[in-house]
Amino acid sequence: MTARRPPPAGTIALTVTASFLAAHHAGGLGPAIAATHGYALAFTVSAALLGLGVILAVVLLPSRRRLTELRNAAAPAAATQAPAPQPERHAIPVALVGCSPVMVPVSGSPDRPAR
Repeated sequence: MTARRPPPAGTIALTVTASFLAAHHAGGLGPAIAATHGYALAFTVSAALLGLGVILAVVLLPSRRRLTELRNAAAPAAATQAPAPQPERHAIPVALVGCSPVMVPVSGSPDRPAR
């Protein structure tokens, strides 16, 4: 069984509009009133989700002061450790082979001796 996702705001508006029309038979202006009610409730739900996101961001993300504390605490520890020796790297001559339909060997490459 898959987890059920919450409906997007457009679906909320349509569902509330249809429910309002079914419950209130308001005559000629019924569809306009129902649409307004549906969009207003969808906006309220979206605004509440946005507010919840802002609150979570403020609570969970560190402040600038805390970030500088973390950076300053990490800087002396990194300065005291000697850097790990790096293995010797060898360049592999690739020269973007897949980018050009015409392949011309470069002078001095293993395929073509230098003149």
